[in-house]
Amino acid sequence: MMSKLFNLISPIWRWKRLERMVLQHVDRVITVVDESKNHYVNDCGVSPEKVTVVMNAEDLEEFCNLEIDESLVTKYENDFVISYIGGFGPHRGIDTAIKSMPNVLEEIPDARLLLVGNGSGEFDKEMRELCKDLKVENNVVFTDWVDFRLVPSYIALSDVCLVPHHASGHTNTTIPHKLFQYMAMKKPVIVTDCKPLKRIVEECDCGIVVPSGDYKEMAEAVIKLYKDSELATKLGANGRNAVEGKYNW
Repeated sequence: MMSKLFNLISPIWRWKRLERMVLQHVDRVITVVDESKNHYVNDCGVSPEKVTVVMNAEDLEEFCNLEIDESLVTKYENDFVISYIGGFGPHRGIDTAIKSMPNVLEEIPDARLLLVGNGSGEFDKEMRELCKDLKVENNVVFTDWVDFRLVPSYIALSDVCLVPHHASGHTNTTIPHKLFQYMAMKKPVIVTDCKPLKRIVEECDCGIVVPSGDYKEMAEAVIKLYKDSELATKLGANGRNAVEGKYNW
């Protein structure tokens, strides 16, 4: 019955109604950020005592001990590498990263945007077409799916790492694992102002926050970190300190 009433194209109000209905019958809710807890308590009527926040942090020992592929690092050693690592989809803000590249390239001719991961074939096609329309296809690399064991290598070769998510009810109440992976490897981050991203990055002083969807501000942030390597190093170190301390399993 439920599958007949709800599917992926159901109006959002139906999903919200289902969420509230289900939550009235749970004994405990585990979520990953305070913003999500606030949503359950304030919007869904769940008692605060029932909601536990367990951060979606990184296992430093396991992640940072994965072997770095030095040949991969060497391949990009002459580029200023801006990386996004993870799944593709409209809410991920990959379009913002791509749109920032013409402005970035005016100041950093050897800049290269690495999009590490994949998504639906149609969305991938749209993003590749966007690169061609903006004439940045030679400076944007789509790696497609990569083995998770290579993720530390891609982060290691990066100068700046991105979480360019578009602000939405989803991205304002969740946190991507990639943020803590970037921080674990001492990389300065550029994130959009989705509530959890903004809070954590500003609290840890580990990167730059830009308005969601603002490709010009994203380009300016990239250029700032390119021109100020001391700042980039400081932000990266702050991120590492944070995942060794508060944001640690």
